[in-house]
Amino acid sequence: SSSSSSSIVQSPILLQSSRLSSVDAQHSSFLHIPARVCLQARIMSSALLHRCGLVLSAGRILYAFKLNPYEQLNLRFTATPEEIRKQYRKLSLMVHPDKCKHEKATEAFEVLGQAQQQLLDEEKQEFLWKVLELAREDVRQQREKETKNDTAIELAALLHEKGKEGVREQYELTDDFHEKWKLKARDRLAKSEWRRRKLTKRLKDETERAKEESKEHRENAKRQKEHEKQWESSRDTRVGTWRDYMKKGGTKGGGHIKPPKAKTHDEERTYVQRPVGEQHRPPPPKPAGPKKH
Repeated sequence: SSSSSSSIVQSPILLQSSRLSSVDAQHSSFLHIPARVCLQARIMSSALLHRCGLVLSAGRILYAFKLNPYEQLNLRFTATPEEIRKQYRKLSLMVHPDKCKHEKATEAFEVLGQAQQQLLDEEKQEFLWKVLELAREDVRQQREKETKNDTAIELAALLHEKGKEGVREQYELTDDFHEKWKLKARDRLAKSEWRRRKLTKRLKDETERAKEESKEHRENAKRQKEHEKQWESSRDTRVGTWRDYMKKGGTKGGGHIKPPKAKTHDEERTYVQRPVGEQHRPPPPKPAGPKKH
């Protein structure tokens, strides 16, 4: 019908295939295959390639380095906010759950949203760029060491109007520099994240320890309070017991204090004991002061 034919022509994939209809006609005459069959096969292959591209895009986003939103959006580190928004719109249309058949298309779509939000947030982008600047400086220093005695670099610096600075700026626009920068940034970001997690764990442990100490202190205070309460409640009993004890003379034997027993000879002891009368008694202390004549 006319409506179905118009809808076919309006499809972008079919428009591309319709431009190749003359080639399909040549192939059909050579292979004795109807031109319509060749056109349908080309349309199906284009649609399949398009679908595979969407699936591959979702996989690339999911397996990108998670600490760098530039890699998740497949952008250079020097991308402007407008380029970030444009790339997000492009990729979000490709991995939208309604179009992409990848099992984790929804997760990839959310990753893109978080990456764009992080790059457009001034505070988060400032922290990210501190790490990226350190990584770029590492790459620059490594480059200077490698090309310290390079004659070609010195000649290029002489020919360039800005000298070595111009040669360096020109090199930093290449894919080789950006790839090295990206790898060094991964290392820096991974170490930064490791330190952050270690510090978070330490703070968590300190918080848990403080909670345990506070809990133990409260339990000790509670026990002390209960002990004082029991001690106060048993006061009358203790006073009555003491009065009864004093009425009996203060001792169990009837109120007489017995002197300590003198040492006697014990055959089981190996050391020699003196008789009771000969036991050593320390002499009385001598009065201080000058001697009297």
